[in-house]
Amino acid sequence: MPGVVLRKKLKSKINGDEVNIVNQVMSQHETVKDYILDRDRESIFVYQTGHTKADTFYDQELFRLIQQYDTKLRIRKTDEDTYQAQTFCHLSRHYGWVTLETSPHLSPRRFCSKTLLPH
Repeated sequence: MPGVVLRKKLKSKINGDEVNIVNQVMSQHETVKDYILDRDRESIFVYQTGHTKADTFYDQELFRLIQQYDTKLRIRKTDEDTYQAQTFCHLSRHYGWVTLETSPHLSPRRFCSKTLLPH
């Protein structure tokens, strides 16, 4: 049985149009199989998995319940209204969010192509 999550509506610098732009680019990206978008106060998070519903033998309704998603990209809107494409580094020397690029415009096509290519 799917669970329900309730949370307080967040005040965010990120508006719905910005999330829609990222969603549109992600849905057209050739290497992305399945993804989830989320936002917080100042960022859009892209969670991605390496599997599709067609890759699994599980019940299609249970797909998202058993799927594991990893954070692949964070697009952060700064106080100066610029956008930073960031990825999470797990190396001990650089542990945390690492900025790949900063742009005055939301450029998810460029951001996504740099960070979502298969590794």
